[in-house]
Amino acid sequence: MKRCLICYKEFPDDHLFCSVDGGDLEPYPITDFADRDEDAAERPSQRFRFARVGVVLLASVGALWFYKTGWGGLRWTVFRLTHISVYRPSYSPAYRRQEPELPVITLPPIPERAPPVTREEEWMTYTDAELHFSLSYPRAWSVKRVNHPGRIRVQFDATPDVYVGMDVSPSPQNTFEEWKKAHGGVFFSQDMESRFRKQHGGNYERLGLGTATWDGVASEEWRFTVQKPMEARRQSRQVVTIVNHRAFGILLTAPDAEFARWEPLFKRLFESVHFTDNDQGDD
Repeated sequence: MKRCLICYKEFPDDHLFCSVDGGDLEPYPITDFADRDEDAAERPSQRFRFARVGVVLLASVGALWFYKTGWGGLRWTVFRLTHISVYRPSYSPAYRRQEPELPVITLPPIPERAPPVTREEEWMTYTDAELHFSLSYPRAWSVKRVNHPGRIRVQFDATPDVYVGMDVSPSPQNTFEEWKKAHGGVFFSQDMESRFRKQHGGNYERLGLGTATWDGVASEEWRFTVQKPMEARRQSRQVVTIVNHRAFGILLTAPDAEFARWEPLFKRLFESVHFTDNDQGDD
């Protein structure tokens, strides 16, 4: 006779394996107890198999109890985020804390840039005895004087990107006509324009270049737009003249999209310039 090592069912000697669970068969009754003990140590005991089944059943009952009771109101719900189904805990209404509603904040619209001032009492006069000129400018504008190599600039700032700069430097010629004659009739601004074209290429555009009159003195006027890297396109008007061995240059500049709004103010400021040492024969 033979007996199955798993279910212990007995079979005739001609059987090779158990027809119930496919287990190996051993001779029965057993005569070599040492071999039987060795085989028993290699296979899991029946008590261990029952323990695994019990753990699985206990876990299933616990999960069912957790879902039915809610465990303090906790419910596991499924929500779909885009195309991914994920689990998140959400509280039942009985346990959900009421969150306060946040107030809705409405930002005020961004005001447009203040229009240029026009009233007489909002203007004041700047006079520079050392540089021999004076002009009128809006009282709210800031004024600063900066020394550069070979020239001095007095700058009047309306905003960081809207300003008027007045440059004064010594000149070997007494008048603008003398300077132009000494340089073969070319314009004073042509050298600077060539540098602009080389540096900015297609981002530079000339709007005009020609002669003008500034406080009754012959001068040169240059209008252009330029867009520097990482900046908005700007429009500028530059007028240059020479009075009594002093070269005067005024630059009126603003963003290109806003220049037309500021031009009436620029015109009034430009026309207010007066050269206090306008005696051509005085050194």
